[in-house]
Amino acid sequence: MPIPIIVLFAVFIFVSIRQIGNLRLQIWQLMLFGAIIVLITGQISPNDVLTSINFDVILFLFGVFVIGKALEESGILLSFSSKI
Repeated sequence: MPIPIIVLFAVFIFVSIRQIGNLRLQIWQLMLFGAIIVLITGQISPNDVLTSINFDVILFLFGVFVIGKALEESGILLSFSSKI
């Protein structure tokens, strides 16, 4: 089985568990660890990593999170949810 597939399944398993002994890990830490493993094992080159990043998607998600947080902080989401 190829290394990236093994890493992918390992990350999925650890994300579902999120705790190893007394160590509690965040999802981004597990994903970063998986990406580093794939890089270290040479399954993808650093150049391929940089060219694979879709900045349009990153900016879109950033905007969605900013708007969502603003709606939450302003109380608009609470107002909408109480009317449902």
